[in-house]
Amino acid sequence: RVEARLRQHLTIDQRAPMRRWTFGDSLGFTGPLGGDAWIAGVSVSKEFAINPYFVRHPTLSLSTPISVPSVMEVQVNGQVVSRETVAPGRLELRNLPMTMGRNDAQVVVRDAFGVERELSSTYYLTTTALAKGLHEYQYSVGFRREAVGAKSWDYRTPVALARHRVGLSDTVTTGARVELASGLFSAGPSLNLRLPLGEVEAATSVSRHRGQWGTASRIGFSITNRRFGAGGSVQVASREYATLSPNPVGEDPATEASAFASTAVGDRVSLTVQHSLARVHQGLSRSRSGLLSTVHLARNVDLTGSVTSIRDERGRGREAYVGITVLLGRSTASVAHVRDLRGNRVAVDAQRSLPVGEGYGYQMHAESGDAGITTGVAKLQGRHGRYELRQENVAGE
Repeated sequence: RVEARLRQHLTIDQRAPMRRWTFGDSLGFTGPLGGDAWIAGVSVSKEFAINPYFVRHPTLSLSTPISVPSVMEVQVNGQVVSRETVAPGRLELRNLPMTMGRNDAQVVVRDAFGVERELSSTYYLTTTALAKGLHEYQYSVGFRREAVGAKSWDYRTPVALARHRVGLSDTVTTGARVELASGLFSAGPSLNLRLPLGEVEAATSVSRHRGQWGTASRIGFSITNRRFGAGGSVQVASREYATLSPNPVGEDPATEASAFASTAVGDRVSLTVQHSLARVHQGLSRSRSGLLSTVHLARNVDLTGSVTSIRDERGRGREAYVGITVLLGRSTASVAHVRDLRGNRVAVDAQRSLPVGEGYGYQMHAESGDAGITTGVAKLQGRHGRYELRQENVAGE
């Protein structure tokens, strides 16, 4: 049995700018087309979780003048989300509650004389874009740590990683990434576009490793509304393209593509079809095709099932999943039967999300089979901090 030191670090949070400094062990990563590395050094990043009330994504805002006392009613996707009395002046509505994808918002204002006005707008909400003028970043520099979890003090070459994104407008978010190490340079720009009917993500990169230049590019699109969703992405890379995350021996990615489509059947059933394909320069190819369905059995009970067909160098195979989830306020509990390459097993989960303010949460997972996985996390968010207790057991260890 081998026992190894995991992470030791000092973290300092600056609350107003939501900036986090980490001194010691930390994980640096650079996003799409990039790699990652455990380092011992200094890392500074934008950490939005420091202020759980902060809204970082572009949201719909409406404005209208009010001349006399009135009653305002706000509807999102046909549901009334607020109704209140407003005084004369300019009415400003910001950060309306919306779901992911396309939303229809209406604001109805009825004044004291019975005159009614309606403001309507369609808005596409995405979590990949940043609000105008907002920055998201991580800069890390230090010595790379190898064999995390197996060795305690295996620090080697100096490395540097950086990623930075900025919202140029509520529609356009742009960014860049860079990775530096001995004999390695990898960098490139990225772009996110929030469109009226969907969102587009694109990135490209160039690398130089051991004297050879490589390139990679990625583009993706998705659209979601209350009844239908679809999307896909394609990524291509030359054999020489490299990042701080080394490829498995004999597997240099050439093409990765994925697509999905989902729809609602009535008010109780949803269907999703998805397919992914990956090819490497050495000639190997792998694909996954799956069908997933969720049935709303009762007010707080959902039945989920999926079937997936797999094809790789070992031949063809199938995976299956069926489970029941019960919703109890902020808590959920589920039990599922899974069949895949690891055999048949039963998984049980229970979780409660942390509230925006003070409160507690937890997450528990137990899984039968050879691995015998059991994990548990308890969280408490109080007035002066957040506390977490975690226990993990895998195969009796």
